[in-house]
Amino acid sequence: YRMVEPIGELVSECFYAQDIGKLHSSRKVSPDWYSELPSPWNKTVTWIDSSSPNEAGAEEQKGNGRYYNQREVRLLLEALQSLSSDDCIAQLEQTITTEQPYPIGIITMYRQQKEEIDNAISRAEWAALLRGLIKIDTVDSYQGQENKIIILSLVRDNPNKLQGFLRDAPRINVAISRAQERLLILGARRMWSKTNNDSALGNVHEFISKQVAVDEPNYQILCGQSLLGDNN
Repeated sequence: YRMVEPIGELVSECFYAQDIGKLHSSRKVSPDWYSELPSPWNKTVTWIDSSSPNEAGAEEQKGNGRYYNQREVRLLLEALQSLSSDDCIAQLEQTITTEQPYPIGIITMYRQQKEEIDNAISRAEWAALLRGLIKIDTVDSYQGQENKIIILSLVRDNPNKLQGFLRDAPRINVAISRAQERLLILGARRMWSKTNNDSALGNVHEFISKQVAVDEPNYQILCGQSLLGDNN
């Protein structure tokens, strides 16, 4: 496994521990320059809570099953913009190989969200140089590929705590295990902290929460509302 150890620990504990025991990563830490990146990239694994202050939740729908979440699109743009400096882009470009042409991968569970993200990045002037370093796709199209940095947009945020096919552990495993150096999850914590805490994402949320609770330095949970600086 080419992922750095904190990501490997998460994948191992949440998806393999009961079946084949612990996975072993050959790499303890990322190259030094990753630790010098601005927040939220200063830690290996980050969950940004995208919960809306609105009780109705932030997910929306265009037609049957075409879910999207503009709040997560906004948070994703905030995170990407912190990688848009000349120095960051130069470092990311140096990681490009024929096998791995895209340092940054954005994975979402829903095709409509992929379109919303793609459109938003295309409209952002600051993202012009970054766009060529990014692959955006749905989880079902992503198997077999890896990226240095993975951003995972979970989309679902509703009062009934319905997570749809996010219940599917293999899909969640595929998405998370694509990350080699940095994993950023955008998701409404209230969806998985209680009602769905026995699901795959419930296990992921619990694992990260426990690491943060004991001050494990490679994990963090951030409040999306404070990052956006709004009440919407």
